[in-house]
Amino acid sequence: MSDALPDPDAPVDAVLFDVDDTLCRYRRPGSELLAVAFDRVGVEPFFGVEEYYERYPEFAAAADDVATLREECFATLAAERGRDPAVGRRVAEVYAAERDHRNVRPLPGACGAVERLATDHRVGVVTNGGPSMQREKLEGLGLDGAFETVVFAGHDTAPKPDPEPFRRALRALSVDPGRAVHVGNSLEADVAGARAAGVRAAWLADADASPAGSTPDPEPTYTLASPADLHDPPWRGRTSPRAGGDAVPPPPPDAVADGPPVRSPAGVHGRRGPRRVRAAASRPTRDVDVGGPEGPPSGRRRDL
Repeated sequence: MSDALPDPDAPVDAVLFDVDDTLCRYRRPGSELLAVAFDRVGVEPFFGVEEYYERYPEFAAAADDVATLREECFATLAAERGRDPAVGRRVAEVYAAERDHRNVRPLPGACGAVERLATDHRVGVVTNGGPSMQREKLEGLGLDGAFETVVFAGHDTAPKPDPEPFRRALRALSVDPGRAVHVGNSLEADVAGARAAGVRAAWLADADASPAGSTPDPEPTYTLASPADLHDPPWRGRTSPRAGGDAVPPPPPDAVADGPPVRSPAGVHGRRGPRRVRAAASRPTRDVDVGGPEGPPSGRRRDL
């Protein structure tokens, strides 16, 4: 990882976003789903959700998808406790049946931030999550088609904090790393990965990861209290003009509601120029079942 922070005064042409705990959170926590799964299988709970979160990295390399990872993890946890691994697999199957990745709620200001930034930046996603799972979350938010590129790190490339997923996204956007910002909640995955790629990091602060008064490690370029801070981003005034014209001024505060962004017919602004900004009505997310976020402050995925 680079020892120096990227230049905070350089113009910004592109903004990349993490998904879980940055744009959205699940409506139902994993602990609730696990309790339902044990009850439906008809066994007393023999492990907790935090044990699952702690153990899942052991199975990530060999699993093709989250469902397989979960089954193998639950089977192992069952065997270690003297139970039939098949019971663990049945618990995992019920857990998966309870999970609907579209049932997510946006973090305050998140959808409005994407809409505003898309008027004068290229926008993309770099997420540590499988394609089907993460696409469903973006659909649940009304953000499917809002981004010009989406990199599923751990599937398309090595997972964050490896720099390659950031580089891949920026190659797709034709933007130099020094003129990009990545927004994420994990110091370990998002900030460290962005810095390794030479990209500025806007960290969505987490008190558990960095208590008040302490210096985050690794240090982000910008610190945000919520996604709403991006409605007037800390690099505003350093944004480059789009090709063939002047920089697009930020929309007035009442121009964009915090709902799904208004998409062009092709779904993204791409190289065609900025989308016209108009008020977007908030669309309620379907009240269906879901689970937990991509990762706790350490950056571990917490779908799961």
